[in-house]
Amino acid sequence: MNKVILLSIVLLGYAANAQPSIRTGQANPDAANQQLAEAARLNSSAVKLYAQARYEEAATAAKRAVAIREKLITPDDELLAEYVLNLAEIQITLGKTSEAVSLYKRALGSYERRFGLEDRRLVDILHRLGLAYYRMGMSYETERLYKRSLAIEEKALGPDHPAVGDALFHLADFYQFQRQFKQADPLYQRLIAIREKARVDPQLLSEARDRYSCLLRKSNRIKEAAELEDFSFKAMNPTSRTSQPLEGGVLNGRAVNLVVPPYPPEAKTSRTTGRVTVRVLIDQHGRVIRACAIDGPSVFVSVAESAALSSTFTPTLLSGQQVNVSGIIIYNFR
Repeated sequence: MNKVILLSIVLLGYAANAQPSIRTGQANPDAANQQLAEAARLNSSAVKLYAQARYEEAATAAKRAVAIREKLITPDDELLAEYVLNLAEIQITLGKTSEAVSLYKRALGSYERRFGLEDRRLVDILHRLGLAYYRMGMSYETERLYKRSLAIEEKALGPDHPAVGDALFHLADFYQFQRQFKQADPLYQRLIAIREKARVDPQLLSEARDRYSCLLRKSNRIKEAAELEDFSFKAMNPTSRTSQPLEGGVLNGRAVNLVVPPYPPEAKTSRTTGRVTVRVLIDQHGRVIRACAIDGPSVFVSVAESAALSSTFTPTLLSGQQVNVSGIIIYNFR
């Protein structure tokens, strides 16, 4: 659920060296090439504006880049699809999910026509489209796309490849957010086993254990969760004298867009109130890529985690470089 595609940075040199399929009937090829260069410049500008959190300006530039290139180039052009994906990412950040869905579907259709229905290049788009559907409450479509991406990876790479683990992660997280813990449990265990065997980046293995411990806590298997968290922390910090990681603090005040979770109808009926604390990991662009409600009334857990995942934050700088940051978001339901 919480993996993200980084905004594609399309280099101007690549655009210049590409050999696009220009639509027939162009009276002036030199003018067409100049317009294509302008589209590449606008796309590059959109990427830079996005990195600066100037999202509305980025959207304007990205839309113009798409409009220019689609006027001149055949629909299934590779670079046009990348421009469309860039625009979809910006629209997601702006909260325009339905518009992003249309763009993801457009890019997916282009990839399917060019590469076939089982090509691995479809997987990232399937994940992004699945997440967008989830934000729209279309869980059936999310599950279908995540299962499809997992099947593609398994067929192409075999059952134990690390990329299969990535696809498992998406599906397992989806089931956890749906509170379908029995479906999620074996997927997390398989994910951890794959990453242990493949000796992947320790951060990825820690991520898998973190998500499984979150499920264990939600399943009221507190002792198992604590043991796994302690083991994971010690594996990541072998010289540390403490058994638990330090918390990054309350992050509410650093939000660019702190999404307010809806008050569930069942909570209204029971007149339930309370506070939910959500542990989050925020990437270098300010997007939440992990969220786990660690306390609070169960009736609020799902909506709090979903709201946290849809929120965006000011990027954190360390020595001038954007870095990931962990911390907590607190939601008060009254």
